[in-house]
Amino acid sequence: MSLTIPKLGSPLSEDQIIFLKTFSKSCRSSILLMVTNAQSGHPGGSLSTIDYLATIYAFIIGQTGEKVVISNGHISPAVYSTLAEMGYIPKQEVIDGFRKIGKIYEGHITRHVNGVEFGTGPLGIGVSVASAFAMAYKLKGENKKSFGILGDGEAQEGQVHEMIHFAKQHKLNNLILFVDYNKVQLTDSLEKTVNIDIVKTFEAGHWKAIEVDGHDHQAIWTALGEAYQSDRPVVIVGNTIMGQGVDFMEETGLAHQSDWHGKAPKPEQIEAPLKTLELNEDEEKMLEDFRQNNIAWKPKHAKYPEPLSKVEINTGTAITYGTEELTDCRSAYG
Repeated sequence: MSLTIPKLGSPLSEDQIIFLKTFSKSCRSSILLMVTNAQSGHPGGSLSTIDYLATIYAFIIGQTGEKVVISNGHISPAVYSTLAEMGYIPKQEVIDGFRKIGKIYEGHITRHVNGVEFGTGPLGIGVSVASAFAMAYKLKGENKKSFGILGDGEAQEGQVHEMIHFAKQHKLNNLILFVDYNKVQLTDSLEKTVNIDIVKTFEAGHWKAIEVDGHDHQAIWTALGEAYQSDRPVVIVGNTIMGQGVDFMEETGLAHQSDWHGKAPKPEQIEAPLKTLELNEDEEKMLEDFRQNNIAWKPKHAKYPEPLSKVEINTGTAITYGTEELTDCRSAYG
């Protein structure tokens, strides 16, 4: 199959959809291997976001090199697997080194990794950075888009609401955000935690809001085409399932349970899913042909090659408090 890069505004061909499904499938396998090998990480949101990441990286970012900021930085398995599938980082290296001491593939994305524009961890900050990149493009007169990825629970953060108004005030119609609306956050469902209306929140800030099936590549591509024509900032709200593509995770995701938000499966649990996600020879060749022939942009080598974990820090002597002692958290922590 000879793949061509689609044009925004035109529907995807059957071959292009098959390619994106294969890309996403391979990423899902890498995500499972990463978190299981580390026995740590966030598989649920990584699996629910991967179809969008596959679409923008394969068909947009790999051509333009425009800025992407992953505000919910804990979905690092999704980001690293996407970068590996693009050929930007070594796949086996990230699977083996994910969350390991002395390795650059930290649990929250870091600029030590080629292709990561901005390291994120505290929620709400990344979308503000994405808006800053959009503003910078405007000030420099560059006709480019800035992309941001946002978790649905993260949308409760006050900084996100400030960013909404900032983008509206400065007419950042070159800003495109994707909300991974899987309706689950750290400890429970969105409904039981802080049940905000994400679409109305953005619309109140005069954004264009587009709702899509976040696992339908055709719908995602159509939404992106609309976003490129907007005269306002755009939020694409992707209705997704936490743990999509892995049956036992999907089951709890559909029930809006947080079982797999930040817990790694045991090796025996992923044996069956890995078999369903295994690529055949034709699929492997399709992805390799894409890497060889269809990627116009590659990231520069990371500017911060030394892992932070190698920095020597004098932690001092820990203070131990007895069970009978009472103090406030600030004093104890400080």
